[in-house]
Amino acid sequence: MWKDITSEELFAFLGLCIVSGIRRTRKEPVAKPWTTNAAYARPIFRATMARDKFFRILRVIHVNGETTRNQQRSTNKLAPIRNVFESIISTFQMVYTPNEQITIDE
Repeated sequence: MWKDITSEELFAFLGLCIVSGIRRTRKEPVAKPWTTNAAYARPIFRATMARDKFFRILRVIHVNGETTRNQQRSTNKLAPIRNVFESIISTFQMVYTPNEQITIDE
């Protein structure tokens, strides 16, 4: 059963998605960071949001219309999240200014 979420919960969800993209290995199951096994656990995940709530949001969130998704994907794989992605990039550029102390990896 769906229950509306707050903007804070949406931001927490998006933050966990970003952290997940940065910290997870390719073959690691999405639920792995919520484990209590110290070798795999990412405490920030359990502290931020319950695993089941994360998966409920993940199951229903859409950032573009289903009717145009396949057509857009044929020309641009980023199309389903283009608006969200550009908004995030714009926000990052406003709040972070690199300086001479920056390190770039691979």
